Amino acid sequence: MGCKKIYKIVTISEPITEGLRKRYSNMDLKKFDVLMNSFDPDDFTHLPDIRPGQNKFIISHAGTFYGNRSPEPFLIALKKLLDEKPHWRKKIEVFFIGPPPQDNKCLVLIDPLKDV
Repeated sequence: MGCKKIYKIVTISEPITEGLRKRYSNMDLKKFDVLMNSFDPDDFTHLPDIRPGQNKFIISHAGTFYGNRSPEPFLIALKKLLDEKPHWRKKIEVFFIGPPPQDNKCLVLIDPLKDV
């Protein structure tokens, strides 16, 4: 069985990419690329308001919160959004797929959002 041809290796951060470049130093550096794991608020400025009868907006996180990674900023923003637009509560679903965060502060933030 032969090896498959690798066209591109895409990661979410430069440190991960650099580690892979070192590990696979025999590969062409042009095969490696970074698609930053980030958020651009301009992508969300012109979204229409959710209207009755429309489908739900689903947000999913698949992975583990480790090191200094935390869902806290997301949970704070979600709570603020739902406080400002309570009718969205029934139109948004959030899924965390993976181990729950170990930070007690995040667990307290999740509690009032359990119905979402």
